[in-house]
Amino acid sequence: MKRLLIAILVLMAGISLAAGTNDVIKLDDITKVDSYKQGKITIGGKLIRSDIIVLPDGTVQHPWSTKTRHVLTAEDIPELMDLKLDVLIIGAGHLGLMKPTNDLMKELETKGIEVLILKTDSAIKKLEELRKGGKQVAACFHIGC
Repeated sequence: MKRLLIAILVLMAGISLAAGTNDVIKLDDITKVDSYKQGKITIGGKLIRSDIIVLPDGTVQHPWSTKTRHVLTAEDIPELMDLKLDVLIIGAGHLGLMKPTNDLMKELETKGIEVLILKTDSAIKKLEELRKGGKQVAACFHIGC
């Protein structure tokens, strides 16, 4: 029992450290998303256990999260709302549960920003595709459910 408790504490500490790490990661021609599985994403060899934002220049901001679970609002992504974007990709999670509010969708439409809402695995592929095409694209990825 004592070993089990120690193992759980060590695991929890590792998760907290991984989620709280805010190393600068930047997607480019070399640094890519290595893998994604529900609850974790690896970029350039760095394991991240939190939701992320990807800016048009490839900078990955983490940890990030919405204020209300599975609901995306303009308040959750202020760093993206002031940018001149062509496309915003919303990685809605493994099961596609995260949804933008109607107010957010209206605001993005008013700004002429195309919004793609995809399960996170598909959203990652779409981000890589659009970045190669030279579009001003940003993304927010929910990596959980």
